Amino acid sequence: MRPIADFSEAIRLSPKMFVAYGNRGNTYRNQGNLDLAIADFDRAIEINPQYFQAYNLRGRIYAARSDHNRAISEYTDAIKLDPVYVEAYVNRGLAYEALGLTANANSDFRRAQSIDPSDQVSKARLAASPPQASQAVTAADGGANTPVDVGAISAAMSRLSIALPMDIAAAGPVKKPLDDLNREPCDQQAIVALGLALDKIGRKREAANAQLSFSKACGGYAPSLKMAANMLLALSDYAGAATAATELVNLNPHDDGNFYLRATAYDRGGSSRKAIDDYLAAIELFGNKAAISSDSYLAVARNYEKLGQFCDAGSIIEAWVALNPTRNDSSRMQAIIADYNAKGKCEAANSRSRAFQTPTEQQRAEIAGRHQRCARHLHYGYRRKMGVNVQRVCGKGESANRSGKQSQIVHCKRRHRGQAWSRCNDSVALAAGQGCRRRRSERGPR
Repeated sequence: MRPIADFSEAIRLSPKMFVAYGNRGNTYRNQGNLDLAIADFDRAIEINPQYFQAYNLRGRIYAARSDHNRAISEYTDAIKLDPVYVEAYVNRGLAYEALGLTANANSDFRRAQSIDPSDQVSKARLAASPPQASQAVTAADGGANTPVDVGAISAAMSRLSIALPMDIAAAGPVKKPLDDLNREPCDQQAIVALGLALDKIGRKREAANAQLSFSKACGGYAPSLKMAANMLLALSDYAGAATAATELVNLNPHDDGNFYLRATAYDRGGSSRKAIDDYLAAIELFGNKAAISSDSYLAVARNYEKLGQFCDAGSIIEAWVALNPTRNDSSRMQAIIADYNAKGKCEAANSRSRAFQTPTEQQRAEIAGRHQRCARHLHYGYRRKMGVNVQRVCGKGESANRSGKQSQIVHCKRRHRGQAWSRCNDSVALAAGQGCRRRRSERGPR
């Protein structure tokens, strides 16, 4: 954490030092604190709008969040300020690739190679690209000398449920993909190019509607649904964004990014409980838990706070810290946890076993609930693999024993759902190791 402190001190001494904001933002980005990173890049650009490196780094954060359209815009701004900025060309090429715009991506990779032939990323991407990549529409494609087929353009717009003025629909960047979609209604590159072109001229609503209509007509297309959800979020249409993200989740229920996108829509739309469920689903699906950023965990905590569940808010942050204490345990996180614990009058994890020497039944239940919430947020497969000590992180003694019984009850009920397993609720039987055995009176003939 020393570099953060150094950059913060530099900013304190010289509040207009935009480079210090940029360096601190990049350090936050490397640590996974993406919201803080964006805030620093925003401030650096506000101080010096010519600071092209900040645009590039901000674009990388948007790309990491699968908002490739916004990332492309950031990289383009960086290139306008420095036309020989190789890293921005490479990053924009990768964003185009993610959207399926192979020709645009290759154009950027070739430009990067012409500036710096030693760049390995652009060289590798060009080598891996098919030799006859189809040409995608770009902003430079004017089409001004091409006769306009009004009927064809109108037919394409009708299929996409959009109604653009003809002077916009017949303009080069919009006309080309509309012509392509008139010839091939399910041309995936054309629909993405149309979305980018409409977004660039401020027609986000039409762009989103076109993407949704295309996906519905063409059997489901994830890049279109993702683009539509992000554009609707930008328009503050949170219900529409949640609907688009739901289609995305149904199309691919194993992608953590899809759940995160829908959680964001629910979060901003005020549906805290739905947001929590989707953030937790995104966390569960994320591959390497040790490398996961704090974004989802902080979002879960924020929504628990909205619901007045301060102890749950503190527990989820404790769970994130426990995943990788070396990286995640910071004074900021400890302050957040302490604040939630104070608001909820919660037991601190490390002092839980010492707080009540002879707890009452009510106190036992409160401690057990606290431990159970903490343990629930620690991914089971991860803590087995990495050897995370749940008792050390979430407390021990009465809380651990009680939580163990609660877990047995939950497991018992899930395993024997719909049957008369009365012992599932018998804590005495559970403690004696009898588990889910039925009473003799409930057993049928063998």
